[in-house]
Amino acid sequence: MLLRVFNNLLNQPHYFSGREKEEKMALRKLLIASISALTIHSAIADEKILQNGLNGYAGCDDAYIATNTWGTIVGFFSNQNYGTATELKVSRESCCSFPTARAVIRFDLSSIPQNASIQQATLCLHVFDNSVQLGTKGTPNNSAKSLYQITEPWQENTINWIHQPAFDSTALAFNTNTKTGVWEEYDVTSIIKNNIQNKSNNYGFMIKFPSETEFRGARIYSSECSNVELRPKLIISYTVGSTVHAAAVDAKATLTGEGTVVKTNASGVKK
Repeated sequence: MLLRVFNNLLNQPHYFSGREKEEKMALRKLLIASISALTIHSAIADEKILQNGLNGYAGCDDAYIATNTWGTIVGFFSNQNYGTATELKVSRESCCSFPTARAVIRFDLSSIPQNASIQQATLCLHVFDNSVQLGTKGTPNNSAKSLYQITEPWQENTINWIHQPAFDSTALAFNTNTKTGVWEEYDVTSIIKNNIQNKSNNYGFMIKFPSETEFRGARIYSSECSNVELRPKLIISYTVGSTVHAAAVDAKATLTGEGTVVKTNASGVKK
């Protein structure tokens, strides 16, 4: 299109004089070089908040698992399922009523296009009770609640301490917050990128203390919380539909202005 318009200008009788042919050739070559190097990027940016009850989303499964710390009441907590609880407990205390506890959470990612380019993914958890911090805190990583990648399937309504899923022992993120009534954020970008490409590997996350030998704990609102706004949420920023179009003009155009425009991909291969 650009080449056709430019050719019409070049062919106007009043446009050139004297060295018309040489000037036409030089301008055509300049235009051809410009078109050949032209690359157009088009992408649509989007941000999606995955949170049960928001915009009809219902893909968050979560629960906490717990065991008796003294080990004298075997099975009292260990085989109990807390998938319908309105809170997630993360703790390690020397008390039967508040045992060692870990939280698990998973988000259905099917609403995110597989060809999406993930820019940022943040897991947000609202802590409503962070008061049990009585032990020796040690280094920040030892005092922080930590996030781990779960590596095998689990079900919200059957998971318990005895039948808990395996997880990668290397923590993905830490949060040293000790305040109550605040959102805690965990950067999970790298894992979500992988899970978008391989949705069958999406088993979610486990939240626990790295060292479960100190007297401490926290309570987090679960996806069953009556207040939708306080439920766990995963915020994903991404772009989709990014395309690259490169235009090349064949040699005939340099002589006659009648060449064809050939669309290629980003590598210059003819489509």
